[in-house]
Amino acid sequence: MRTRFFTIICLSFTLLGASIHTPAMARNAKCLITSGSSTQFRGICDFRAEPNGSFSLTSAKKSGRFFGEVMVVSVTVLSKNRADVRGLTKFGINSRWGSAKRSRKNRACWIGDGFKICAW
Repeated sequence: MRTRFFTIICLSFTLLGASIHTPAMARNAKCLITSGSSTQFRGICDFRAEPNGSFSLTSAKKSGRFFGEVMVVSVTVLSKNRADVRGLTKFGINSRWGSAKRSRKNRACWIGDGFKICAW
């Protein structure tokens, strides 16, 4: 009886741990990435939600790239309406694009100095 109880407890913690560490599933979203006044990407992307409102975007294109060598754009929420934005290239270079504020006009958009990221 004691062994069975111990086994059930261990299994419960194992399943709980697996559910906590399971990566979020990506879903299709409409995305817009601009640099200055120029549109770099407009189309369907894969949206992966992260804790606290953060998210990452990957291109749904066959090439896997948004533009240039950029393959992943991540928006990490630091505080209410403030985030850090980064781009990851196919060479593994993780460049910081800068700080961004959430748009008051369109809550799906984050606007930084010289760029805008939208996903809806």
